[in-house]
Amino acid sequence: MDQDRQRAEYAAALRAAAERRFGAARAEALRQTIEDVSGWMAEVATFPVVTLPASAPAGQALLSMFEHGVHHFPVVDAAGALVGVVTDTDLLGLSRHTPFAIRSAIERAGSAEEVAEAGRDLPAVVGSLVDTSADPVDVGRVIALAVD
Repeated sequence: MDQDRQRAEYAAALRAAAERRFGAARAEALRQTIEDVSGWMAEVATFPVVTLPASAPAGQALLSMFEHGVHHFPVVDAAGALVGVVTDTDLLGLSRHTPFAIRSAIERAGSAEEVAEAGRDLPAVVGSLVDTSADPVDVGRVIALAVD
């Protein structure tokens, strides 16, 4: 599927989701906003769109976000229809001991010392993942991605 068609389908799915969630009157007001940001969306959205099935466990969602370097995913049902959006904040709250917080701190670091400081949170993140019975392979992947 070409990118223009995928963008158009994604915008249509967003409009349909807005109508289901907010009703027709508010959805119409949102429609204009969606059209206004469609150019901006094309610049900031990742294409092809990476979606997450509604049946995906939180750990898989978090790992996929971390691997793709994104903070949210459109969530789709078995038929591929958009049912919502999940964010890293939805899944982890505002804790600073997350793979995302470490990655963000490393990306913002201006010196080797700041990178090292960000890395000091990795044991707490690993501990949290282990406490939630995350798959050991996934925990290893988080460690490897953070170290890389």
